Amino acid sequence: MNFNSTDFRKIMGSFATGVTIVTTLGSKGNPYGVTVNSFTSVSLEPMLVLVCLGNHLTGLPLFLEQKFFAISILNQEQQHISEYFATSVPDRSKYLELRGEMTGAPIIRDCLGHLECSLSTCYPEGDHQILIGKVLGGELSSATTRPLLYFGGGYFGSKS
Repeated sequence: MNFNSTDFRKIMGSFATGVTIVTTLGSKGNPYGVTVNSFTSVSLEPMLVLVCLGNHLTGLPLFLEQKFFAISILNQEQQHISEYFATSVPDRSKYLELRGEMTGAPIIRDCLGHLECSLSTCYPEGDHQILIGKVLGGELSSATTRPLLYFGGGYFGSKS
């Protein structure tokens, strides 16, 4: 059987993932965010999470230089925010007016929850960087909205 990256992508697309915006600050304090669905918890003791950022990402050096980031978990009403940060828009500060208490990293308003992390380790692997973040704090929203999910190459369960 001839198995290639297209086949791999189709199979991985059958696994539903949540959608997040991962954020940090630039050297001049300007907010920067990117849509990420490669996100998971790693450990409870210590509290660690993992996010994967593509090597092609123009803002990748910001995450490595600042050594902190926040993860905002989007709800199904926030598909437009996910789409915005998934493109190569030059202004990566839109929707990033809130700041986390622990790191000052930008947070998406009305998200389901957010975590603030310090960069613990970065592993280069394939065409991505695997960032391990030590969780410093976070907050769970009291909203009862459903999560924004990505499945089969598109958004699943959103109202858009």
